[in-house]
Amino acid sequence: MRVLGSQKTGNLELAEDNIGLRARAIVTDPEVVEEARQGKLVGWSFGFYDIEGAVDTGVDEDTGLPLRKLRDLDLREVSILDSTRTPAYDGTLIMARDDEETLYVGEAFLDEIEVREEVKEPEQAEPEANIDYSTYEEWIKDMKGEKAE
Repeated sequence: MRVLGSQKTGNLELAEDNIGLRARAIVTDPEVVEEARQGKLVGWSFGFYDIEGAVDTGVDEDTGLPLRKLRDLDLREVSILDSTRTPAYDGTLIMARDDEETLYVGEAFLDEIEVREEVKEPEQAEPEANIDYSTYEEWIKDMKGEKAE
């Protein structure tokens, strides 16, 4: 396992939003940058511990599959996955971009990955009060095969 970013060093931002976990990373690892350019990133995964009393289990009414709903968890790590791995959770989106254009939008991963060749000091930005997630919501509908309204 290689460490590509961390909140302590300032090149990884993690936040919970109305869709789920949102991560933004500035990745400079040459191997990961090249995999992004070649379209080999497929998603992401995260490691966590359940918090006792914050987990509901049951069966999904639509699919009949086991269902586990987490109301709270203890997040331990976030991983970028390449084509040698399969994300454990559907509905994630990965996007790689440089300073000017989107380089790649993967099949799974809900997030933005910023690809840069050189290391720059991260900028401290004010949090956006009203974030428009409509583009992401449309991508998720498209991945699920739902028609846009």
